[in-house]
Amino acid sequence: MKKLLITLALVISTATSTWAAGTISPLNGPVRRIALDFNHDGVADRLATAADGIKMGVFYGTAGPSASELVAYPQFAVIGDYDGIFTGLPGVLQIPGTHPQDIISLQMRFSDSHGLQAETPVIQTRLGPDEGPGAVVWGAGESRFHSAVTLSSPGFAIVIVPEPSSLALGAMAVVLAGFRLSRRRK
Repeated sequence: MKKLLITLALVISTATSTWAAGTISPLNGPVRRIALDFNHDGVADRLATAADGIKMGVFYGTAGPSASELVAYPQFAVIGDYDGIFTGLPGVLQIPGTHPQDIISLQMRFSDSHGLQAETPVIQTRLGPDEGPGAVVWGAGESRFHSAVTLSSPGFAIVIVPEPSSLALGAMAVVLAGFRLSRRRK
């Protein structure tokens, strides 16, 4: 009986590990909002809204291939109720045919309602565990998307805008309060 239970446990653990998939966290969130640059000066003119009709597709493949060899994930993300923030994909996205800790090539491709298209550079990123948290793909670092994305057609560019942190805003408030108090005493 003991041998049967051990064998059954090994079979279940083997079957479960083969179903595991590596994960990413594809959505940008409030810290890295998507903004639009209409005059191509590299400065965001305004945050993207749902009315802009911007869609984001996730493209992936084994480490090293060119952008033309990447496979599209079947769903896409759109700007939702909050300006500059994508929705429509799960927060922890399992990448089919991969395993946790695999290194894959990853690219985000954008399109809008006017037919304009853009894409990020292809990055190499290490996948997270199958139950999450997924590998974060937006932010600073070599394995993340952090630079401006220029559309291939004239019109506007998509800019990824880092929002100031709460600590930075708090420090600025303290400095301004101190400045105001010193002005009042004089």
